[in-house]
Amino acid sequence: EQEYNDEGNEIIKNYADSTWIPVFSDKIDGYVHKDNLLEIYEFPHLDTKTDFNKSAAIEIITGMNDSIIVSMEIVHVDAIAYICDLKSGYHRYGDPECLCPEKNLNKLVIDYKGEKTVLYRNRFKNYYYEIRDMGVFVGKDGELYIFIVGAGDAAEYAAWFIVMNGKILFEFVEPNYDW
Repeated sequence: EQEYNDEGNEIIKNYADSTWIPVFSDKIDGYVHKDNLLEIYEFPHLDTKTDFNKSAAIEIITGMNDSIIVSMEIVHVDAIAYICDLKSGYHRYGDPECLCPEKNLNKLVIDYKGEKTVLYRNRFKNYYYEIRDMGVFVGKDGELYIFIVGAGDAAEYAAWFIVMNGKILFEFVEPNYDW
């Protein structure tokens, strides 16, 4: 039995079987034809290199191609600053329940065709701890789809960022991520 909304439009419960996929945002609600959708994994990606050294003060994950370099700087946690964050009630991902985490996201540096943008940790909605990996995909309009994976021995979250022209357009966290 079909259900209809107040305007008499059919409510589709399984969008995978539908030709039109609903799109919801703060300002516009509408539909997009499924032929116009691409999976992020279909976009070109940057080759990544991880430089983790437990004795180093800064650890770097870098993704790059011939015109884009994305570097994520990870620093060791200052225990006093961490305690202040706890008292302030900040929500963090990858934060162990009983112990002070070892490392956190400090900044993301994007060099896109010679134009450099630095996004410091306070520009993100959440604090991200125990980062283990990063991936970067390049959209057809030049937007960057950046994801990080973090937690202890088993990944507990993946965070996605869409960045364009030096601005974070979207930030989404997928808790309990298992790669």
